Amino acid sequence: MFPAYSRPILPEGFSFEVSELIMLRNWSEDNGLSMVIELDHIDGPREYEEFIRLVPHRGHHGLASLWRAHQTVIITPFGGAARRFVSMAHALSALQMHNGTINMRQDRIGGR
Repeated sequence: MFPAYSRPILPEGFSFEVSELIMLRNWSEDNGLSMVIELDHIDGPREYEEFIRLVPHRGHHGLASLWRAHQTVIITPFGGAARRFVSMAHALSALQMHNGTINMRQDRIGGR
């Protein structure tokens, strides 16, 4: 056993696969959004290898954030609760743009 001060800390979020980033980029562009990718992102005690915010092309306010956990894609729309999906394809099928905001469809499979 490692002492508490020397135990390696695993990040909350891991890097996406290139194919996932391409899917997300295509979805973002189709919906007038840009991806802001932050590497080695830290949010309080949480660390992420890769953290993505979706923002309007001419805006700074994030509409949603995404990160990858072990076998899960997690999306948090601005002001909403985080939802987990089994894949990027499932996650993107649950997203919809409505009046400049990202909403989560409730009728899609793959989220929990």
